[in-house]
Amino acid sequence: MVDLTLINEKVCEALKEDSNEITYKAWLFFTENAQLVEENIIILVPNQFVKNSIDERYFLQIEDLFRMELEFNKLIIKVQAEEEFKTVKDSSGNNSFGGQFTNRLDEFIELINTHVKNIYDFVEAASKNGNSYVSYTLINECICGEEIYWKVKEFMLSRGFKVDLCRLDNSCILNLSW
Repeated sequence: MVDLTLINEKVCEALKEDSNEITYKAWLFFTENAQLVEENIIILVPNQFVKNSIDERYFLQIEDLFRMELEFNKLIIKVQAEEEFKTVKDSSGNNSFGGQFTNRLDEFIELINTHVKNIYDFVEAASKNGNSYVSYTLINECICGEEIYWKVKEFMLSRGFKVDLCRLDNSCILNLSW
């Protein structure tokens, strides 16, 4: 029987050794909860932006590290929301989200992804300049703007950042430190 927990720990240790703390917390820690499903290694990530970034920058490194520890068909990076939405069915077994809701949800997710990408760009630039904090302004863009701010804050907190959210009239300031 394969002890994937132990393998995940080994892979994560190697990733930590090969990268800085910010890179690990932002992109690579998702490997901690990798799963073996039907002879494939599955790593779930929170959004398409993170998936694309891992695919472009770290996929081969992660795949090589797992292959050193066990045999598998392929490494798959999946957006966790895709998995969660697949399980929501109405009584007839169909997806219960209507077109209007789905379009609105896609818009909501895209706004979150845009902010997260911008924040990571700011964090990376600040880190390269020797800073350990950054402030990011979130402008109220839509009716669900405040919910977006809280989702972005929760996401950054889950990545190990210290986060303070200050509300202003038509925007919020997100102060991040690490």
